[in-house]
Amino acid sequence: MTLNDIITYQLNDSACAWSIGVFGALAEFVRAPGEEATRLPPPLQGWLSGRGALALDLRPAPQACAYEILSARRDGWRHGLLLGLPERALSCGPSRLTDLGEDGAALRPEARRERLFDLGLGRPGIRFCIRSGDTALIRALEAACGRPPLEEGGAAMAAIKAASPTRVVVCPLGRIEVYQAIGSTAKGIPTPEGPHTHLLPKLLASGRAQDANIALPEGFLPLVSLYPRHPLREDAEAFDAEAQAAFRELLGAYGRPDYLAAKAEAEAALLSAAPASAPLGDRTARTAWRIAVRQLAAA
Repeated sequence: MTLNDIITYQLNDSACAWSIGVFGALAEFVRAPGEEATRLPPPLQGWLSGRGALALDLRPAPQACAYEILSARRDGWRHGLLLGLPERALSCGPSRLTDLGEDGAALRPEARRERLFDLGLGRPGIRFCIRSGDTALIRALEAACGRPPLEEGGAAMAAIKAASPTRVVVCPLGRIEVYQAIGSTAKGIPTPEGPHTHLLPKLLASGRAQDANIALPEGFLPLVSLYPRHPLREDAEAFDAEAQAAFRELLGAYGRPDYLAAKAEAEAALLSAAPASAPLGDRTARTAWRIAVRQLAAA
């Protein structure tokens, strides 16, 4: 199965979630089972719903990296597939709030005359933007152009939170648009189910592209994350062996060789007749062992 076949398959599965962005600043897209949504026309791949949209354009031919990491749940784990490009091929966006003009690439045709503002995160390959046709918000953002977007007490972020406009996160492999309201801990507004965004300055300040527990190939910058159906998802009545087998195939094709070798060794030891004990090796070996234990117990 080619990478394009895998992406097509995952797009058809509403249990698969997607995100575009970096650690601390990203947009997520997911469809609810049976939710009304429209497939986007070629060359784009993705969905447009009333809550948000995902558009992938894979003509830059992405690289892929599959991973498994431990979760906070004692018997669980997380998995995913990252799509990215060589970091050396990607330029940084602006580091100040910038007016990009009308968003001619908007996935809703009626929004293509609305104004797009880059919040100016200054990160390679990723732009976190606000789109709006609201005159008052546009004036507030115009007045803030050229300033750091996340400065403490900044008027731009206050205006954005109050207006809750469309958020658009863009990379060379596509975009996610979120039409739902912005959640607010201070106002007691929860993050909505389905498409939503996260913009967390403290996490963003780490400078990381992904969770530090995900080991990335050297020179690879992840841009799009997909989270395939998980065998222990909350809506499943029992362990989903089919989902586990499907991800195992993905991991075999796109996982890091050192992790695959460590996990194969752990599984062989755990399934052997001889008593097995946890390895004293490096972090990769220890993580592979712990995940193998959890997966065998769950199955």
